[in-house]
Amino acid sequence: MDFDQWHRILEECSVPAPNDKEPSAQNLQIVDAWLEGVVFSIDPKTTLERVRDFLFAKDGWYLRRLIRRLIHVATVPDPVAQERARQIDAETAEAAAAVYRLPIWPLWSPLIDFLVSHRTEVIELVPVEVGELSVMWARLEEYFHVSWSPFADVVMLNAETELRREVAGQYRHSSGPFGRRNKARVAIYTGALHAASQYPDRAAKLVLKAAGRAPWESRDIQEGADAEWAGYWRERATRIGVDTVEIPVTSWPNGPRRRISDDFFQPLFKSGPSLTLYKRAATESCEATLAFLLDWPKRRIVPDRYSIHNDNYGFNFEADHMYPPFYHKGPFLVFLRQDWRPALEMIIRLVDFATERYAEWWPYEDKPIELKFQTPTGETVWFGNHQVYIWSRFNWNTPHVVTVALMALEKWFDEQIEAKNSIDEPIQILYQKARSLAFGGLLVGLGKRRPHFFTSALRPLLSVREIYMYDFSAVRPTVGIGYWPHDGQCINNLRREWEQLAGRKT
Repeated sequence: MDFDQWHRILEECSVPAPNDKEPSAQNLQIVDAWLEGVVFSIDPKTTLERVRDFLFAKDGWYLRRLIRRLIHVATVPDPVAQERARQIDAETAEAAAAVYRLPIWPLWSPLIDFLVSHRTEVIELVPVEVGELSVMWARLEEYFHVSWSPFADVVMLNAETELRREVAGQYRHSSGPFGRRNKARVAIYTGALHAASQYPDRAAKLVLKAAGRAPWESRDIQEGADAEWAGYWRERATRIGVDTVEIPVTSWPNGPRRRISDDFFQPLFKSGPSLTLYKRAATESCEATLAFLLDWPKRRIVPDRYSIHNDNYGFNFEADHMYPPFYHKGPFLVFLRQDWRPALEMIIRLVDFATERYAEWWPYEDKPIELKFQTPTGETVWFGNHQVYIWSRFNWNTPHVVTVALMALEKWFDEQIEAKNSIDEPIQILYQKARSLAFGGLLVGLGKRRPHFFTSALRPLLSVREIYMYDFSAVRPTVGIGYWPHDGQCINNLRREWEQLAGRKT
């Protein structure tokens, strides 16, 4: 049977059944068998070129299905991911085998070459699949040091083009839960972070553009795009309370200078993809992380009990929706484990910013005050009150992300101590550079688990009378947040253990 005959058969088989969105299961089996035959043929490279127009037909439906089929039949379970899952929770190892796959290279190589050769058509027809495939190639590189720069170039081009589409206001089907975030764009942008291993400068520039920190280039903004992408504010009606945008429009020092890409937030705040970029561009990663958390434009807060509903402490929506706070959320812990100095500086800026915004808003007594004390390197000045002091345990009138970051830092301190690594230098940096009393609450909790630190690195804290008072008021019975179904049993168990640690309840 020649190709023309097959073409007619496949077109008939790909027509949805009446009242259905997809062809029948029997017809899809015929289509899938034929598509697999292309890759399993004697000369798949030549065959792919011969059926190129057919694969591109129907807006890439056949090519998309071919890629999906290969993910199923031309991959094997990732043994490294399975072992990592087994160490955390044995019951999840089987699930990890289904989710984390590695490509069988001889079967994929002709298709990858085909995608690279036809990149212009590919990023238009199968952009989501291109983003998703990058995950497998990133793990191949991690395990076997395989270079995949030609395909990574396509992945980067795909994400760069998608950001221009987003700025232009082009519709992309596939919304996330409750309309938040677009799953298709999240997959495309996730691919770019994985491709940072091959193109770190391009990935860093793209992330900073999406975060509103890097300038646009000539082709990035087309006529008709929302003016907020260029930094022009469009006044909106306010809700109950006082909420005023500063005019002329300004930005927070570490915040975005214009509208940001909401869909880039999720991949950057996943530990795996963001770590790839952080390993090669730590400074840019930290800059983008902060920018994605802060609000734009800057607002002037008039202290009263209602103004916070509009300002959100100077943070954006996503920063206050990481419930329940725990150290595994966001990229903070993996950043600290990889290279703690840039990550610690970022956490200091984040928590200090939150403390300053809290002090501007807090309308009651017990105003934040300065606490001054001497350390081996000079005078330390921390700022806060009893609420700020407890932020490492509970997000009391501050966004969830602040407590997440503090928990990650506390967890990292615990890991360093267990590994018998010195923590003197990071503690001295907190004395020298941090401004928030929240770090005092964190360090005292750490010392309660290991009292001998109060005779060395934490000894300066013993001279601060107010810390005793704040810590006494922070000690109270708590039942925790209970079981949170979105986190799963493993994380819920870890959180319950964490909440019972000395220094967190007592």
